[in-house]
Amino acid sequence: MLQADRVLAEPLADAHRVSVMPAYGPAGTFNGFKLDGPLEARIDYFFVSDRVTVPKYAALTDFQDRRFPSDHLPGVVKADIR
Repeated sequence: MLQADRVLAEPLADAHRVSVMPAYGPAGTFNGFKLDGPLEARIDYFFVSDRVTVPKYAALTDFQDRRFPSDHLPGVVKADIR
């Protein structure tokens, strides 16, 4: 089976993979509202063209009152467009 990011991305690139600095946070973006659950499934993506440089990529794990605000982690990308 092909990876979704490869099929959807062409000719775009996965910002997580092309980030200049190592990605911040866990690899996964789906938490299922579980603070102690594994964060392995990355189901949220940012795709960029070859005109975009990605200095930083992050998946944030902030929570309040021992609850996540969503079952997906927020993603943040710093992107420089040429």
